[in-house]
Amino acid sequence: MSKAEVANEFLGISFKHSHNKLSLGQKAYVEKILNKFRNCKSSCTPLVPKSTSSNFVNGERFHGPYRKLVGALLYLSMTTRPDILYSVNCLSQIQEQPTNPR
Repeated sequence: MSKAEVANEFLGISFKHSHNKLSLGQKAYVEKILNKFRNCKSSCTPLVPKSTSSNFVNGERFHGPYRKLVGALLYLSMTTRPDILYSVNCLSQIQEQPTNPR
């Protein structure tokens, strides 16, 4: 790639250029996460508003590579999806005994 070329992707982050706007995305990375953790379900809202990690204490036990999932979501939230950061933070607080919300 030369300096004159417009970058379309860098470090897994895709760039979309328009007249006066630059959009960043990681659609391929999100699809990779969903394929790797097959039991994942997409959601319009990451958590119920005003949820805390205490909402997960007495829930159903989560079975799977929980720490890898939280790590992947942390990377995603820190790069292009700050809107899910609070939810990922709540999930990261229960890594010793991960559960589904009650």
